Amino acid sequence: MDFFRAQDIARRKTGRLVLLFVLAVISLIIITNVLVLLTLGLASADGSGAPMLTEINPGVFVAISVAVVAVVGFGSLYKMASLRGGGARVAESLGGRLLVSGSGDIHEQRVLNVVEEMAIASSTPVPPVYLLDEDAINAFAAGFSPSDAVIGVTRGTIVKLSREELQGVIAHEFSHILHGDMRLNIRLIGLLHGILILGLMGYYLMRTAGISRRGKNGNGIVFLGLGLIIIGAAGTFFGNLIKSAVSRQREFLADASAVQFTRSADGIAGALKRIGGDTAGSQLNNPGAREISHALFSQGVHTSFAALFATHPPLEQRIRRLQPQWDGEYAESPAPAVAARESGSAPPPDTRQRSDVALGVAAIAAMQRAGAPDSADLQEASRIRQQLAPVFLQAAHEPHGARALMYFLLINAGPDGAVAGRAAAQYEYLAHHADAGVYQELIILNENCHLLAATDRLALINIALSALHQLSLAQYHMFEKNMLAVVQLSPENSLMAWVYHFLILKHLRPVFGGSVSRTGKRRLEGCAAACQISLSALAHLGQQGEAAAIAFSAAGNQLQERLPELAEAQLMAVSDLDRHILQDSLAELQQLDLRDKQAFLLAATACIQSDGKLTAAEQALFQTWAEILDCPTPALF
Repeated sequence: MDFFRAQDIARRKTGRLVLLFVLAVISLIIITNVLVLLTLGLASADGSGAPMLTEINPGVFVAISVAVVAVVGFGSLYKMASLRGGGARVAESLGGRLLVSGSGDIHEQRVLNVVEEMAIASSTPVPPVYLLDEDAINAFAAGFSPSDAVIGVTRGTIVKLSREELQGVIAHEFSHILHGDMRLNIRLIGLLHGILILGLMGYYLMRTAGISRRGKNGNGIVFLGLGLIIIGAAGTFFGNLIKSAVSRQREFLADASAVQFTRSADGIAGALKRIGGDTAGSQLNNPGAREISHALFSQGVHTSFAALFATHPPLEQRIRRLQPQWDGEYAESPAPAVAARESGSAPPPDTRQRSDVALGVAAIAAMQRAGAPDSADLQEASRIRQQLAPVFLQAAHEPHGARALMYFLLINAGPDGAVAGRAAAQYEYLAHHADAGVYQELIILNENCHLLAATDRLALINIALSALHQLSLAQYHMFEKNMLAVVQLSPENSLMAWVYHFLILKHLRPVFGGSVSRTGKRRLEGCAAACQISLSALAHLGQQGEAAAIAFSAAGNQLQERLPELAEAQLMAVSDLDRHILQDSLAELQQLDLRDKQAFLLAATACIQSDGKLTAAEQALFQTWAEILDCPTPALF
């Protein structure tokens, strides 16, 4: 599926959801006003019935309407704020345990490997993985964005499924991450909670009336409380109908995306068959499962009216869409055992076709695969991961090493590595200000710097982000302060260090209480200066000397219909670029409309391949820019 179209669809679905929610709240306002009118009649002195409308101050109805909106609105906002920490809050609320590399459990290591490969293939941060102690086969993705996303899996999923089936399940969850479904899921949780608050208020009113029935208004309070319970129940009923209808359609899309990702329908279809043949199935015992049922891989809770309230299509329907010739038999036999630790296996052969011609066609094809990588991307990701030097990969998997790795990459961001004088100042600063143990890790990485290739850097950053999520708030603030100091001590032309610094903070700030970057509605025509700055930086990073000016001109020509002034603009000198100017331009481009981001990235591709060649470093440079703009794009080749 076209990533940019999928994002538009997700946005329209969110808009429709808000419209339905507004209509539901209006209905609740009308019904609640009627209920209060009847209650006033019961509470009248003679109890003769509801008073005439002319006898009631209109301000009463206004006050009731405002109260209903406030209760539902604040209830929804409170629930969404409680999930502000992203997917980790959802996983922890279900009792999930964070999985870490090197635990010794081969099934846990296998799922971590699969998740890392999927993230590298799609050029997104590696999401932390949480394990639910459930025998059922199920999984979920949660979070507001890829920056704070997590993946949850049950024990049954990692033990009972083969690697191919596990890949299918994880690819399904990555589809939800890449297509903007997670934010919609959390909004659904919040909106339904707001409606439920009305029912909870009715319950407490009835309890209050039951404790003290002496007042003449006791019957009215009981009636009001009972009415609010009924209203809350009815609102929740119809809210769940909306939630289930939205969820069922998205599951078909995620299944299709998983097939495109793995290039095999057998994996995800096999996982669905195993659910159908397993005694535990996909039903979770956790009481919190009902709230996130629409975010699960398969139906996780029992519903009384399955056709109406099922959050997922029937297994048979999903399997037949994947395998039309399915014989109807479910898989009852256990999955093959994991024979050996996968990290020691040989990397798969590189079957990707490479060419130095038709790079423009390749760029368009890459844009079409944005958010929807295929099996070749997955195979390439497996090669990249297994060819990473163990000392760097191990560092990326734990919080001390991950911080040291980020410092190391910022110091050595340039094409020629660290500049001796500046590097000495940076190392001296970290020796006095880095957390205990981090500086020692940094020295080890520096001693092995010859093992690091330019193409490894983006993959290592995305892998390390998962470990950095484990920092305490105090540790994170110290880490952010130290990164800024390292960047400020960089040479004046450390363009790539500034870009990496921006990328790391973009992904970490939402996890530690910062705002989530969102696509806006800015148009390319209003961002000419930001385009000139960003494309000038790209040209200098991809080319040297006169070739940089040619590269910038190629990018300007690509955008000349939208930005004619850019085609006439000059390449900015490196001395005119600084960290603040570059990072401000990147922040401005993040607010572009999705289709305008696509147009900019095509210009970026024209910039880096202006000489008719595309090096591995230039390819990594393109993916870095795409990730900053929230358009995770697989490799061009």
